[in-house]
Amino acid sequence: MGWKGALIEAPLAIASRIAAPWGDLPAAPREILVFRPNDLGDLHTTTPAFAALRTRFPSSRIVAAVGSWATPILENNPNVDEVVALDAPWNNKFVNDQSWGAVAAFLKSDQVRDLRARGGFDVGIDVLGSHVGSVLMMRLGVRYRVGVRGYRGGWSACQTYIRFSDQVHVARAALDQVALLGATNLPAAIPQLFITDAERRDAEALWGARRPGAARVIVGCGGGLEGKCWPAGQMAASRA
Repeated sequence: MGWKGALIEAPLAIASRIAAPWGDLPAAPREILVFRPNDLGDLHTTTPAFAALRTRFPSSRIVAAVGSWATPILENNPNVDEVVALDAPWNNKFVNDQSWGAVAAFLKSDQVRDLRARGGFDVGIDVLGSHVGSVLMMRLGVRYRVGVRGYRGGWSACQTYIRFSDQVHVARAALDQVALLGATNLPAAIPQLFITDAERRDAEALWGARRPGAARVIVGCGGGLEGKCWPAGQMAASRA
């Protein structure tokens, strides 16, 4: 993050103490909001953090705020009590208009207003960490905020934060955020998927019933960035 981004931290710090005062971390938060409205792979890497939150706060209601395009990823996940759609116009490839005007409109949108009407959240985690993410947490009435120092900013409006490092995998970084809340029994930083009965039936219809002890390996060559994708032609050639 450059010097322009750093300048935004001062007004954020002031706003966090005046417009959206900080609160203490409860021993047993009523609701915990995890904000991850980014791309599909980003949400996949956050799933171990949901498991860590469930272990740390077994009686808390864990609410995942994600893009509407990503809600199926968390279907059937036992570590998430509720999934709400927040189509934030930043840091994803699904919202075309990511201008400052679009950000301002989103912060006043029905999605934000409906979530704001719930009366706030005891704890909120902006997994990505950004200036606009911190503003959103304040607008939603999150009283204890967890963010990321560096990268896209916003840490000055948070009580606690991890420090961004490009040497730390994003799944591990999300777990480190939960560790700031006192979690010690952390799962492996490996994405967790919980398929539904309907998905299992569809798979068996496509591939046949799985033999006991047998494993299936599914390889996908898609991706959000062309430079990070396995070329489809090479995928077809290797399959042949």
